[in-house]
Amino acid sequence: MTAVKTDLIPEAEARRTPFQPVDGIPATDTQEAVEAAYAAAAAAADKFPASSTDEAVARYDGTTGDLQNSGVLISDTNALTPATNDGGVLGTSALRWGDLFGATGFVVNFGGDWVATHSAAVWTVGTGDLRVTNAGANAASVVTVGGSQTLTNKTLTSPTVNTPTISGGTINNNTIGGTTPAAATVTTLTTTGNIELGNASDTTLSRASAGRLAVEGVNAVTISSTDTLTNKSVDLTNNTLTGTTAQFNTALTDDNFGVLGGTNTWTAQQTFNSGAATTQNNVYSDNGAAEGPRVNTERISASPAADDVIGVYAMQGRNSAAGTVTYAKIIGQIRDATNATEDGEAIIVVVINGTLNNQLSVGGGVSIGQPTGGLQGPGTLNLDNALFRDGVQVVGSRVTGWTAATNTKSKATFDTTTVTLPQLAARVGQIIDDLIAHGLTGT
Repeated sequence: MTAVKTDLIPEAEARRTPFQPVDGIPATDTQEAVEAAYAAAAAAADKFPASSTDEAVARYDGTTGDLQNSGVLISDTNALTPATNDGGVLGTSALRWGDLFGATGFVVNFGGDWVATHSAAVWTVGTGDLRVTNAGANAASVVTVGGSQTLTNKTLTSPTVNTPTISGGTINNNTIGGTTPAAATVTTLTTTGNIELGNASDTTLSRASAGRLAVEGVNAVTISSTDTLTNKSVDLTNNTLTGTTAQFNTALTDDNFGVLGGTNTWTAQQTFNSGAATTQNNVYSDNGAAEGPRVNTERISASPAADDVIGVYAMQGRNSAAGTVTYAKIIGQIRDATNATEDGEAIIVVVINGTLNNQLSVGGGVSIGQPTGGLQGPGTLNLDNALFRDGVQVVGSRVTGWTAATNTKSKATFDTTTVTLPQLAARVGQIIDDLIAHGLTGT
């Protein structure tokens, strides 16, 4: 209740002085009447809320009759909305609306991610999904994905049917189980007639006998049957042939096939690809001291001659430009083909700075690099550069300009404290002679 301010008019004067009419109050009323009128106005003012929301729909308190604010708005464009998002309920479980009428194009929008629109007697869910959790049993019920229902007189256009049970009827131009052969699985197909395949039934599958299928009247080959295949090709790309060595040796009778577990002679070039394996094994089992395992190569020539290359083992790899490069090879060569006095040579060749070079020759001696004179005879070593030990040169090219000393030479011992100049000169002369004889020094 709003308090009435009575201190605005002196009490004695208010009781005897008439008032001018104010807000419908007669001028003849005294202060008591004024106070009563103010009290009544204040009581009426208490029926209004202290504040209100713009565009809010007013409502009354059923007990006090006071006018109250509400959370329902009517906008200036006549949109009926809650005051806040998700802030209102249309009806309750106890108080429900009887009907909902919408005009053509009526839209139902839930959360912005589910939208249904009316158009020409059709209600279309354009955004989101429509789900019916309980499968209906009425003929007009909506078909559900997870429900078990019977479809009668329905046409399915290009369907994919998984694990179905089909009793009677006709299935035309459809894929059962999926769109690929691996997915097209039929658990059981029972028929007393033929199966026609192809647009014009140009392939007929029929029963030839118990456990035997015929294609266009010709018995199909089975695992357990014994059949002779004539003019047939077997693609082994994704197939495996199984059997014993003896069975394969009997079955592969053409001369172009090698014998498994036996001796073979190939007259054409062979390529052995070990795939991801890094090792090719040649195994010989023997407890004695005989040679083995042994790999022989032979060049058959009616006119063998010196310098004939009789075998090459080349080791190849790729370079940075993906080109094939011979990085090293071992060469066998004839030096003398005369009967009973034959000579041979083995040469190791490596690529250096992009060019193949002979680096080691073994035959009538050993030569390293490409020294002048080549092989110097059995037991000799000929270098075209220096000899190193642990990275330190110990022998290089001959130091020239030396000649042998004359007169007396000596290798005898001497006392370094009493040696004479002639004695020391004799020893130096002997050392020079020895170095010339070894070839380390010379003229």
